[in-house]
Amino acid sequence: MRDCGDCTACCLLTTVRELSKDDGVLCPHCTTEIGCGIYEDRPLSCREFKCFWLAEGWPTHLRPDKCNVMFEALPGVTTVLALPVVSSETFDTDVYRVIQKMVNKGRAVIFQRECFLPAGKTKEDVLQDIQKVLRINNGCSNI
Repeated sequence: MRDCGDCTACCLLTTVRELSKDDGVLCPHCTTEIGCGIYEDRPLSCREFKCFWLAEGWPTHLRPDKCNVMFEALPGVTTVLALPVVSSETFDTDVYRVIQKMVNKGRAVIFQRECFLPAGKTKEDVLQDIQKVLRINNGCSNI
């Protein structure tokens, strides 16, 4: 099984309700030497987090800390969040290729205030997906 290596993008970008950690705040259990200091006992929201780089077997240069974008699958819907690791106006063209491939497979992708939609899907569909996620997570999400 693939592992994160020294990438800790999710430790910064995700909300961890169980630790009262907001998105954009580095998790207090994150260390530069080993990543998650409580990995074996990490909270449920961390265990359920789905990083596309890990799950999809993407090449190393698309790891979140390398391409500066973390792709997160929202649970139970076809919408994907693409969260910038750093504030930047430009990203590797491979990031946009990945977005296009996801859109071609029927997923909507939210990235940098833009919403990339597959054919036949409207912004209203994406909003319904987001509302569904918020209901599932009792109003908590990284959105």
